[in-house]
Amino acid sequence: MRPALATLAAAVALVAWGMLFWGLLAPRLGVFHALPNAASVTATLLEGGATSGTYFMPWPRDTPEAFARFVHQHETGPFYRLSYVREGVNPNSAAKLILGTLHYVTVAAIAVALAMLAGPRPGRRFAIVLLAGLLGSDFITVGDPVWFHMPWDYVRGVLLYEVASWALLAAIAARLAPRAG
Repeated sequence: MRPALATLAAAVALVAWGMLFWGLLAPRLGVFHALPNAASVTATLLEGGATSGTYFMPWPRDTPEAFARFVHQHETGPFYRLSYVREGVNPNSAAKLILGTLHYVTVAAIAVALAMLAGPRPGRRFAIVLLAGLLGSDFITVGDPVWFHMPWDYVRGVLLYEVASWALLAAIAARLAPRAG
């Protein structure tokens, strides 16, 4: 019962932190930018028949000629990665909020399991959960500007969110997860 309560408490904290960060702090930190000509870009995507997906331009790079164009476009610019959802979604739908909460429950459950495996010392439990989160953030979030040239202003904002999330999660899991001997 105690692992479930620790998981629930951590998930609730992550939901609250996510709402605070993405609702209030991210806009002030300039995590995302508005296109100056968003309407014409959107019209071009619609008229061009783009379907939902993630696009990288230039792409592909499957032949020597295509790879040469890929390198040239990177060197001269512009290039971009675009995540595009043609159909639209309701950002406030109950289904999205439930799915997001379930996602946080799985993350919290993993953190609680790590804390339990770390033994009875609170500092060690905190450190292991925090380091596990930082490992993921370093590999994935810091990897985006390294490998996909994502702008650092976006990455800095996401890293702030993630590091605070890991610290919050680590503190709750270290305190509330059952202590194995």
